[in-house]
Amino acid sequence: MAHLDLTQQHAFIVTGAKDEALALVNAALAEHQLPTQSHPDFFMHNHVSFGVDDAREVSKFLSEKSTDNKKVVVIASTFFNSHAQNALLKTIEDPLVEMRIFFIVDSTLRILPTVLSRTVTHTVSQGEPFLTEAQELLGLTKPERLARISLFLDVYDDEENHNRMREAAHALFSTLIRVLHKEYTKVGTHPMSNNQANTLEKISYCTESILDNGSGVKMLCEAILLLIPEVSETKS
Repeated sequence: MAHLDLTQQHAFIVTGAKDEALALVNAALAEHQLPTQSHPDFFMHNHVSFGVDDAREVSKFLSEKSTDNKKVVVIASTFFNSHAQNALLKTIEDPLVEMRIFFIVDSTLRILPTVLSRTVTHTVSQGEPFLTEAQELLGLTKPERLARISLFLDVYDDEENHNRMREAAHALFSTLIRVLHKEYTKVGTHPMSNNQANTLEKISYCTESILDNGSGVKMLCEAILLLIPEVSETKS
């Protein structure tokens, strides 16, 4: 397993498969004799989204008295709200205690540049970014897809992060296209139908349009998700 040096920095971003990333972090904590799971000075957030209230909870945890002035925070989420990330900037820049904070993500595109510049990034695997998310989107109903993409784009709701929003959305839907193409052409099924080919063509056009500065990112994302039939529709 790769090594994570915790002596030179206190804030880390670990990218790749979540299980591998968490294993790397746990090994590093044990090696440096820092708090691990079940220790009162260890905080773990392992949920789909990380919002402002969660950031406040982290800050509160770090401000509370510790057993030996050492605290560990591990945040493993798919959606990191931009306001939540900004709320943690002061904590990252000027920690109240000797702490280590880890962000577990599949891609650094999920992290704001202001946070990236204050952390050390370590990659545990070169998996395809947004793969799990693309697969999950295809299994949702259309209203559920729209709610999920809104959550995804909320990470980049500041004007200064608009270009990063385009990059992340383009990466997500490029992955979704590959997943959908594989589904349409998988071994043992009929050749791709004209409807499927047309759907892929329209999605590809919209995905490339996301990178155009004058385009509406959210509108294009929603259009793509509405173009793709729901699972129930493909079976009927």
